Amino acid sequence: MIQTFICMACGKRASVACIHCNLAPDGANGFLRQCYCSVDCQSIDWPKHRPICQILQERKRLYKAGDTARRIFEVFSRRCWTAPVDRIDKYADQLLIHQAEPVGMSRLQPFRSENFGGKQEEAAMLAYSRDVDALMYLHPFLEVLLSGLYISIEEFAFSVKNAKFHMRWFQGNGMSVVREYRHLVLRVTGISGGQYALDMTGAQFGWWETVLPWDFYLATRIRNPSFDTFGTTKARMEANRGLLNENAQHYYLLREQFATQLMCNIDIWQRCNCSLPDLLHLYGTAFDEKQTSLIEQ
Repeated sequence: MIQTFICMACGKRASVACIHCNLAPDGANGFLRQCYCSVDCQSIDWPKHRPICQILQERKRLYKAGDTARRIFEVFSRRCWTAPVDRIDKYADQLLIHQAEPVGMSRLQPFRSENFGGKQEEAAMLAYSRDVDALMYLHPFLEVLLSGLYISIEEFAFSVKNAKFHMRWFQGNGMSVVREYRHLVLRVTGISGGQYALDMTGAQFGWWETVLPWDFYLATRIRNPSFDTFGTTKARMEANRGLLNENAQHYYLLREQFATQLMCNIDIWQRCNCSLPDLLHLYGTAFDEKQTSLIEQ
């Protein structure tokens, strides 16, 4: 079925769309299109459309930033993988992870995609229990990526509701381990005043959208929230570093080294390609190709 669009200026059948805000996310897994029958009608409607267009352009960049941040975090998580997982079984609303060694080992392990059943299970594993890692080790990357896009950023911790599935670990000794902890996300207030949740590790709950309007996210996923300023998680972990045991110290140093190398690679990519904020201004295949080269560097 061919979808017909109506000119926003005169009501006739539309043939062109505003290239700046075209296909901006509508916040409900759909997209928005501002269409016109001609360039003349588009010019006539511009004074009315301009403020809306600026809001939608900002939203498009925030959604691109969220997708880029999640994919970079998955690269980070793969490179410093320490969990020796044999396989994952999916049963009803649970992912059952079978692990040969005790949870919490800090030796590097190869991340074997074939053990995880599919893309969703793989994404869930890369995100599982990594909320703190995402906000701590990717903090410098997020500062650069989101620069010029926000008025404020806050870190929110909360109890989860409406998870689409739950993850349970089975160790080699047959013991079952369920991790209960407060989830961490960012609330980004854009220049236009719109607020969005940026959730890099929501896949562990079956949430595949990295960015969503804050009101929707708050109503459908959050219980008992508390918030801090952006960077609190990183500062708190660094302050408590001396209190960690030997195994946790090794875990910390391992990820710190990978994060430093990752940022060096990203800096080189920016010098050879474009800045991260400029990446978010690209459209269509130009954005897709540059983003892919960033992820694969």
